[in-house]
Amino acid sequence: MNNPGQPPPASEPRVSVPLPHSRVILTYILLAVIVGIFVLQLILNETNYPRTEEITAWGALLYYRVVNDGEFYRLFTSMFLHANQVHLLFNALALFSFGRSVEMYFGTGRFGLIYLLGGLAGGVASFIFSRSNVVGASGAIFAIFGAEMIFLFQNRKLLGPRAFQELRSLAVLAVLNL
Repeated sequence: MNNPGQPPPASEPRVSVPLPHSRVILTYILLAVIVGIFVLQLILNETNYPRTEEITAWGALLYYRVVNDGEFYRLFTSMFLHANQVHLLFNALALFSFGRSVEMYFGTGRFGLIYLLGGLAGGVASFIFSRSNVVGASGAIFAIFGAEMIFLFQNRKLLGPRAFQELRSLAVLAVLNL
């Protein structure tokens, strides 16, 4: 038995707080959706990449369509569309790489909110600052980056130096993606 105020003997195990851990489901569903939509566009359009007309028909964000025709759904649907294979590849890799850990840490429901609200915020920002056609999951991907960075920062004492290494890596990736 220890006396109050004295540190425990070295032989007693240290107690650590476990990190949250949730099953990864939604990340894989979102990957299947964005890849599936892209493949379906290619099959239906019989081209190597979706053309502007087809992307518009599928829900790309076009400023004039939102303003003139009230097609606000485009702020949402554009996050599931991609302009070409390279664009899809980079967003899918980022979602696969970082989405799994964020979904594990935050849980499927919160991860879904992070993705959808981040994608919607990206659509709104694109609508405000751009007049060109906009597609892609970049807003959602940046929200995932941000969520993981916040998680790592808040748990830096528990994670130790690893947290700062991962924070630096995420910051570099976020800057490169910008």
